[in-house]
Amino acid sequence: LELALKDRGYAVFYGDDGDKGLALINSVKPDLLVLDLSMPGRSGFLVLEHMRTNGSIDCPVIVVTAIDGRRHRDYAMTLGARVFLKKPYGIHEMLDSIKQLIG
Repeated sequence: LELALKDRGYAVFYGDDGDKGLALINSVKPDLLVLDLSMPGRSGFLVLEHMRTNGSIDCPVIVVTAIDGRRHRDYAMTLGARVFLKKPYGIHEMLDSIKQLIG
């Protein structure tokens, strides 16, 4: 995903766990967040909850996960996710979602 986005001119910042991701969100102020629900440390749900509680959701969020279940999707959307993609997803599905959200 990182290579596909960079090839299309997007700047990509990567945090390999929820705490690093939150630090990046606060320092970089991204135009878009792609967030996996299953991460080491702070989960994607906890990242979304923190962002919502602190009012720092000011960019669209795409949630990706291998977790099955409508309950997870509904909760992520309630927390501010705009797109929910189930793994494995096609790269074109991701790129189309990004284009719809930020152009």
